[in-house]
Order: sequence, then C-alpha cells, then structure tokens
Amino acid sequence: MINPIFEYANGFSDGFAAIHDAKSKWGHIDKSGRIAIPTKFRSTGNFSEGLAYALTNKWGYIDQTGAWIIQPAFTWTDRFSNGVAVVEIKKKYGLINTSGEYILPPVYNHIDNSLPELIKVSFSPDSKTPNFTLVFYKRWKVSLDRIRTDTNFKFTN
Repeated sequence: MINPIFEYANGFSDGFAAIHDAKSKWGHIDKSGRIAIPTKFRSTGNFSEGLAYALTNKWGYIDQTGAWIIQPAFTWTDRFSNGVAVVEIKKKYGLINTSGEYILPPVYNHIDNSLPELIKVSFSPDSKTPNFTLVFYKRWKVSLDRIRTDTNFKFTN
C-alpha cells in the first residue's frame, strides 16, 4: 500500500506510476512508493516500452531515470506502442521510433495507431470522419513494410 501523499497518481505501467504533487508538477514513483523521478515536469504520462512522454515547454520522452531520450520538440505526443509513437508539430502528425527518428514525417492531419498491426494516415482536414488514404502494415521479419495505397500494395524498407 502506498500512502496517499500525492494530489494524483496514474496506475502503474512498466513498474512506474506518474504522480502529481501539490505544486502541479509531475514525476514518477516506483512500486515501493519511492520517488524515482522527481516532480519537475508540467505533465507526464506512464511508461511504455521504457519511455514516458513528458512536458516542459514542449513534449519529449524520458527514460526511467528522468533523462531526456527524445528532446522536447513536439506540441503533442502519444505513448509508444509496437516501437512507434504519434507526435504532433504545428498541427501536423508524424510517427517516430524509440530513437526519435521519423518513420513518417509530420505532414498528416490524422494518424490512427490504435491497432497493433496497422497504422492509418490521412491528409483529410475532416477530424470527425477522416478519409484514411494509406495503410501501413507492421514490420515484417525481413524488415520490409507493406504499404497499401488505394487498392495497390507496395513494399519499402
């Protein structure tokens, strides 16, 4: 049992929970309740695949020591799933890997990363019913990606 000394705490993920203190700063505790990452961020999320998104003036990603692994450069970020995360810069979305390299540049109006084997992207400005124009399938073991554009399939590495 962890004593209720924080204003708010997320559930545990990857052995850590994001916590919010009385000064409106965020950090992380470990499962013993020890502060693992001091409350110094404006906001932070739970860990996923060894990284958590965190906010100072912009969003970036920290490791389990609180060190920046992907420097704050984004206006919005999502958690990593299957080695990739959706990020936003200037109201456009892209996809990065855990090293911070772009898999897809931030040129899309929408990216749907909700299914483990699919990443759908759209240039459509309609946020309620975006017309997804491309479907990117998960990496194959031979390091090729299968991409569907309309009704055709192409391969890229």
